[in-house]
Amino acid sequence: MSTIAILHVLSIALWGGVVACEMFIETYKVRSLQQEKMVADLHYRIDLFVEAPLLLAVLVTGALLLDQTTWSTLLAIKVVAALVVVGGNAVCIAIVVKRYLALRGLEDEETLSKFAVQTQRIHLIGFIFIPLGLAVFALGWAIF
Repeated sequence: MSTIAILHVLSIALWGGVVACEMFIETYKVRSLQQEKMVADLHYRIDLFVEAPLLLAVLVTGALLLDQTTWSTLLAIKVVAALVVVGGNAVCIAIVVKRYLALRGLEDEETLSKFAVQTQRIHLIGFIFIPLGLAVFALGWAIF
């Protein structure tokens, strides 16, 4: 396995670990505005400083690997599915940032319910894209 392939697999594994940690943070039972702000703040910081750079590393190493291989139908399916997962994650990061910015100025418990929609969207994206991401990883491993 080439150095780029090792970096690609390592980036994917780290990204998966970060997503798993975020899943636990997001499923924390929030009982107050302060707790909601804490969850939003943690997820925002993880996305900004850890997940987004890992996502970029996955994309760059994946592109470099594509330059070193010959295309097949199976590889094309894997690349398209991987891009869908990356796109879903990028949408989730945008929602996390939007929720973080919206919650920063809130001081009122009653307005908290307005932001539950963003949290539900984050959960829905995870519900859809985490299994797809695991399938893409398994498919990628089969191709190696």
